[in-house]
Amino acid sequence: MAGINSHIKTKMQLLTSFLRMKPSFIIVGEAKCGTTSLYRYLNQHPDILPADVKEPGNFIQCGGSEMFCRMHYPLQLKALVRSWQGQTTLTGEATAEYFSRTEVPINIRKVVPNAKIIVMFRNPVTRAFSDYQMLNQNGIINESFETIAERSIKWLADDNLKPLIDIVRQVEHNPFRVIERGLYCTKLDYWRKHFDNRSILFIKSEDMFNRPQDIVNSVFEFLDLKPYVLKDLSIKRKGVYNSLLSREAANRLKEFYRPFNQELYNLVGRNFNWEAETEKLLSDLSV
Repeated sequence: MAGINSHIKTKMQLLTSFLRMKPSFIIVGEAKCGTTSLYRYLNQHPDILPADVKEPGNFIQCGGSEMFCRMHYPLQLKALVRSWQGQTTLTGEATAEYFSRTEVPINIRKVVPNAKIIVMFRNPVTRAFSDYQMLNQNGIINESFETIAERSIKWLADDNLKPLIDIVRQVEHNPFRVIERGLYCTKLDYWRKHFDNRSILFIKSEDMFNRPQDIVNSVFEFLDLKPYVLKDLSIKRKGVYNSLLSREAANRLKEFYRPFNQELYNLVGRNFNWEAETEKLLSDLSV
């Protein structure tokens, strides 16, 4: 019965897609960078109506089809009623897999050319370990983190493998995903080709974890919304680790990511200072 009801709901969403809002903002990732928490925070604002699911993934699954890509957003009637009352209304989504997919900025640009894009960047060393823990606990990968890290670094550093890696990285659970997803600078060009700097907001995940209200206020300003005091500042989907990150793996990854981090800092015009943070992590691991 549940399956039948779900099928009917999907059909109704699709049939009414032309009556639904387009997203004003899209949190495009990266995975394990706090996208779920940020999306839940934003939805507390009275002028934001949430999509019916946080991570619809329509711009992957449905390409640039406007009919399919609008099916999970609120009905426009709600926005019209609020407009008559003098209220602003936005909607949006957060799909962490978007950032690494080269076709997604093209699809979003086709359907929502004026969308505001939000990208979250987390220290790639801790992001990789968090991603590993999630996939390991879900039974998707069973090897040790150290084994995966060493093999991935070797593959990603081999220029002869670059054409193959560019193809395989489009697969969600590719064999080097855990490490490769932290090479943020290699994907940013895809987005900048289709959205200018005024349309993209970069957030350091650690800032949001430490100062959620301040960071969310900066997002509200980016979206041209008035400030709003959050009632719930809890972190959503916080991972629980089954093991500890080894000092050797952390140090190896710190050096591997260093040039990519520097390129990212240059691209966004900000030093996220991850190297110093990883040094602190290494110091804590040695205690």
